[in-house]
Amino acid sequence: MKTGIQKEVIAPFLIRSQQLTNEVSPTVREIRDNVAKASKLWPQRIWRTAIWSGIILTLTLSVIATLVIDLALKKQNERKLAEQIARTTRVMNYNQDAFRQLAIAQVPIKVVRTSITKAESLETC
Repeated sequence: MKTGIQKEVIAPFLIRSQQLTNEVSPTVREIRDNVAKASKLWPQRIWRTAIWSGIILTLTLSVIATLVIDLALKKQNERKLAEQIARTTRVMNYNQDAFRQLAIAQVPIKVVRTSITKAESLETC
């Protein structure tokens, strides 16, 4: 009876186990090899990704900062230009009034080109 059970139950089980071992062993070896390769490649890929992400983030922030600074400088220049235009308008109006008064008084006027420094033009305002 013991021999019959061995032939009918245990022997097919052992044969099938040996077949599975022969089929599965190469796959397990291949998985181990792939895990070893992946463990070497992933740190490199992670660092490469981190470095590229850092570079892209830095460039993006630099572009945004440059655009913000450019916008701020443009606004400041526009303000200064508006102030200069207003100041020049006031000087021209003042000169126009002075010429009108001189014309009414019939005073002869001789117009001569002069150079006015910024400090002098501020004083006339």
